[in-house]
Amino acid sequence: MKNKIKSALTISEKKEKERAVYLLSFLLPLIMFVAILISKHVFPFGGKCILRTDFYHQYLPFHAELQNKLKNFESLFYTFKVGLGTNFITLFAYYLVCPFNILLIIVGDNYVIEFITVVLTLKIALSGLTMSHYLIKRYDTDSFIVIFFSIFYAMSGYVCAYYWNIMWMDNIVLFPLLMLGFEDVQNGKKPYLYIITLGLSILCNYYIGTITCFFFIIYFVFYNVLKEKKVKEIGINLLKTAGYSLIGVLISAILLLPIIFAFKTTASSDSTFPTKFKEYFTIIEVIGRHLPFTTVENGIENWPNLYSGVACFPLLAMYFLSKKYKTKEKVCYAVLLLFFIATFSINVLDYIFHVFKYPNSLPCRHSFIYTFLLLTISIKPLLKFNSVKVKDITLSFAIPICLLIFAEKSLKSEKVGYYSIYAALIIMLIYLIIFLKYKSKKTDKNILLYVAVIFVCFEAFMNMYQTSISTINRDDYMKHTQNIKAITAGIKNITNDFYRVERAEMKTKDDGAFLHFPSSSIFSSSAYADGTAFYKKFGMEASTNAYSITGSTPFTDSLLSVKYKVFEKEEEHAKALNLREIANDETVYMYQNIETMPLSFVLTEDFLKDFDITSGNPATVQNNFSRTLKLGTMLNKKNVEITGTSASFKTDEEGDYYVFVRDKGIKEVTVNYPTTSKSFKNLNRGYLIEIGYLDKDVEMSFRNDTNDDQLLIEVFRFNYETLKKVVNAINANAYFEMKSFRETKINYNLDVNSKGVCTVSLPYDEGFTVKVDGKKVEIKKVMDFMLGFDVEKGKHEIVITYMPKGFVLGAVLSTLGILLLVGIYVFDKYKIIKILKKQP
Repeated sequence: MKNKIKSALTISEKKEKERAVYLLSFLLPLIMFVAILISKHVFPFGGKCILRTDFYHQYLPFHAELQNKLKNFESLFYTFKVGLGTNFITLFAYYLVCPFNILLIIVGDNYVIEFITVVLTLKIALSGLTMSHYLIKRYDTDSFIVIFFSIFYAMSGYVCAYYWNIMWMDNIVLFPLLMLGFEDVQNGKKPYLYIITLGLSILCNYYIGTITCFFFIIYFVFYNVLKEKKVKEIGINLLKTAGYSLIGVLISAILLLPIIFAFKTTASSDSTFPTKFKEYFTIIEVIGRHLPFTTVENGIENWPNLYSGVACFPLLAMYFLSKKYKTKEKVCYAVLLLFFIATFSINVLDYIFHVFKYPNSLPCRHSFIYTFLLLTISIKPLLKFNSVKVKDITLSFAIPICLLIFAEKSLKSEKVGYYSIYAALIIMLIYLIIFLKYKSKKTDKNILLYVAVIFVCFEAFMNMYQTSISTINRDDYMKHTQNIKAITAGIKNITNDFYRVERAEMKTKDDGAFLHFPSSSIFSSSAYADGTAFYKKFGMEASTNAYSITGSTPFTDSLLSVKYKVFEKEEEHAKALNLREIANDETVYMYQNIETMPLSFVLTEDFLKDFDITSGNPATVQNNFSRTLKLGTMLNKKNVEITGTSASFKTDEEGDYYVFVRDKGIKEVTVNYPTTSKSFKNLNRGYLIEIGYLDKDVEMSFRNDTNDDQLLIEVFRFNYETLKKVVNAINANAYFEMKSFRETKINYNLDVNSKGVCTVSLPYDEGFTVKVDGKKVEIKKVMDFMLGFDVEKGKHEIVITYMPKGFVLGAVLSTLGILLLVGIYVFDKYKIIKILKKQP
C-alpha cells in the first residue's frame, strides 16, 4: 500500500514539474519578447511599430482586407481591392490562414498592426511550449533543462531574421508536434497527432509545409536506420507513413488544390533547374552563422540564420565525445547535420529544398528544421550530465573555443563580425563555469539551475534585441488612413457603377487592401505573371511578384477604369489634367477622372488583329491603341538634348509630361525641376516617369545616377483631346449599364453596335464563368491579360461569376480526408473495445 501511495505521489510530482516546465517554456519567451517591444517603444509603449519589408507592404494590408471581409461577410474567393482583382483564396492560403485571424472580427480597423504584433508574440511563446512538449515526450524527462532549449528554439536566429513573416511562424509552432507525431508513427503509436499537424502545417502555409514534407522524406530514412529497423519493419512504416501523409494532405486539399491550379499563372512558377554545382560559402563560414549578435540575413544573399544558443557548441562536442551513445547514432546525426549544411551552401540542394525554385530573398527558409535538430541533439548530454566527467566538460569546451579562435582569423565577413566571436567566447566561458560549478559537491544545484535559466534568458534576449525587431514610426504609416477610408467609402453614395481608385501618394502597392478601395496595384506572391508583362508593355511599374499604377498615363487610368484619384494636397492643375474635384476634408482630396472607360467594353476583331502591343516602347504601345482606332496619337514626342549621362528639354507648350528611359540598365534617374529635384528609382521595371504638369518655357534636366552610360530618354506630352476621342469611340461601340456587382458576381447590360470581343478589365482567370443572355460562353485572354469573350451585335445581359478553380474538388477531398481520419479513430476505438470485451 505504501509503495502505491509513494508511486502515486511520484507521478503527481512529475506532472507538477512538467506543468512548470511547460508554463516557463511559454512565459519566458513571451515576457522577453514583450520586454523587447517595450524597450523599442512599440505602440502602446511608444510611437513605433514593427512593420518592415513585406510585413509593411503585404501582410498588414492583406490582414486588413481579411478583417474587412469578415466584418462585412464578403466572399473569401475574390477581391477587387488588389491588382485589378485577384483570386483571394490563394492569397488567403499563403498569408492569412492562421486560426488566430478569426479574431480580427472583434478588432478595431485602426489596430490591425497591434493585433498582428500580439499574435506574433503568442506564436513565439507557443513555439517554446511545443518545443518543450517534444523534448519532454521524446526523452521522457521533466527536467528544467528543457526550458533552455525551448527558449533557444523560440528565439532562434531563424525567428530573429524572419519573425515578420508571420505566416511562417505557424509552422515553427507546429513543427515540434509534427516531428513527435511522425516519430510516433515510426514507433507504431497512434497516428492522429501526425495526420492533424501535417494537415495544419500545409493549411497554415503550404510553402513552408511543402518544405517540411521534403524533410520528412529524408528523415524517414534517417530515423529508421537510426532505430535499426528491419527491412520488413521499414516497409510497413513506409506504407503507414505514406497512407497517413496522404490523409494529412487530403485534409489540406481545400486550399492546396486551388493553389496548385493558380500557381501556374504566377511569376513564381517560372523556374529552371541549375545545370552546374556551386558552393556559396565554406563550412567555417556556416559555423560563423551560429554565433550570437551575427547580422541576420533576409535579403538576396544566401547566408543562413543559424543562431541557437552558444551552449550548443560545447554540448555538441560533448555528445560526439560521449561513450554513452552508439557510434552509429552519432554518425547518423553527423550526416544529417552535414546534409543540412550542404543544403545551405550548395546551389542545387538549395534549389531543391525551396520547392524547385531559388528563393527571391529570404534565404535558407528551411533552416528552422536544422535549428530544431541541433537543439534536440545538444540536450542529450545534459540529460545524462551526472555521468559526464569534469575532464569531458573541459575538453568539450576547449574544442569549440579553439575552433572560434581559429575562425576569428578566417572569418572576414560583414555577416560575421569579430564582436560575435568575442561574445561567443565570453558566453562560453560563463557556461563552462556554470557546468563546472554544477559538478561541484559544494554547490546548491537548484540555485545554479535558476542562475542558468536567467543567463539563458539574458543571452537569448540580448541576441534578439541586437539583431531583430526593427521599427518605424507608426503615425507616419497611419497618416490620413482614416480620412482616406472615409472619403473613398463615400464614392458609393455618388455612383452605383464599378470603379477603381488610385492613391497619388502611394504607401504600398497593396494600399487598396489596407484602405478598402478597389485598386489596380498588387505586390503578392500570387500576382498574375501576365499582369507583370501587361503593365510593362503599357509603361507601368512591374516586377516578378508585383505590378502597380506607378507610371500610368490618363489613358492607362482610363483603360483600367481608375475613375477616382486621392491626393493628400489640393491639385492646382486639376482642370488641365482632366480631373474634377468631388470631395475633400482639407487633409485628403478626391478627384474624378473625367474620361474613363467602363469595366467592360467591346473591341472588334479587326482592332485586336491590328493593335501592336509588342513594340517594347510603352508610349508607342499607347499610341498604337489610338492609331488603330484612326484617332491620332495620345503621347506626342518632344525634342530632347542628350549630352552623355545627362539630358534636357524645354517645354514648348504647357501640359502633362512623361519620360521614357530606353536603357533598362539605368535604374535610377534624377529629374531637376526649376525649383526642386526628384529621384526616380527601379526604372529597369519599365515604367514611364510621371513628370507632371509643366508650364510653357520650363527647362528640365535629367541625370543618370546608375552608371556612366548615355542617358537615352524620350519626352512626351499627353494629348487629352485624343483620349476623349478614344473613350467616345469605345463607348459608341457598346453601351455599358451596370445592374449589380459584388466580388464573385457581376451583372450588367451591354448594347453592342459591332460584334467583337467583350473585354473586361479583370485579369483572365480560369475561375470565371461568363453567361451571355443565360448561355455559358467560352472565355479568352485579351491583350494577353484581360478577361474576354465573344459577343454579337445587339442587346445582351452579361453575368460573370467566380469560383476558384479546384476549390470544389479540394473541398470534397478535404471532407474525404477528415472522414478517413474519423474512420481510423472509430476503427481503432472499436478494436480496443472488442479486445477489452474478450478479457475475463
